[in-house]
Amino acid sequence: KFIDEILKVGIIELDQLNSKINVKKEVFVKIDNSYIKFTPKNQNYITFKCKVDFPYVGEQEYTWNSNNFNDYYNNISIAKTFFWKEQLYDVVSKDGAKGVNNYNTIVINSNNCRTFNNNEFAKHKLLDMIGDIGMIPISGGIIEAYRPGHKINNLFARELLKASFNNYINQTIMHFKFIDK
Repeated sequence: KFIDEILKVGIIELDQLNSKINVKKEVFVKIDNSYIKFTPKNQNYITFKCKVDFPYVGEQEYTWNSNNFNDYYNNISIAKTFFWKEQLYDVVSKDGAKGVNNYNTIVINSNNCRTFNNNEFAKHKLLDMIGDIGMIPISGGIIEAYRPGHKINNLFARELLKASFNNYINQTIMHFKFIDK
């Protein structure tokens, strides 16, 4: 597992907590039939809820609290990437999917789709989402995603940063006292 290589090197806890950005309002982004929503909540971790609905496979969902490393290690970090057979041929023909192999990738077709009923695809989409937005230190809340992907994850990250920046500006403006001359 890739995460085992990180753990071999070691994780150093900081002496002080990083400051978190404070998003006080709901943030919602939507692209076609995918959406991601952040709801602020008074907790010191993020609850990620990911739901997917794919051809052949159907609906899968997975929920993870960001303060639960064991769940991340044992269930999310091991999620495999996946392609539909036709999709993989297309990506490979465009010189992509360089790291794809039988160990780390599931190739889905109509014959094998029912063998993956362990929320594998929801876990992988959640893993992608954590990777795409994980460096944004948001304060506690709930992130709900339906059919997330890298494009909407990126848009969501930008909207979170905008919301936190707007909150910072509003707080800063309230500290100024305007004097008429």
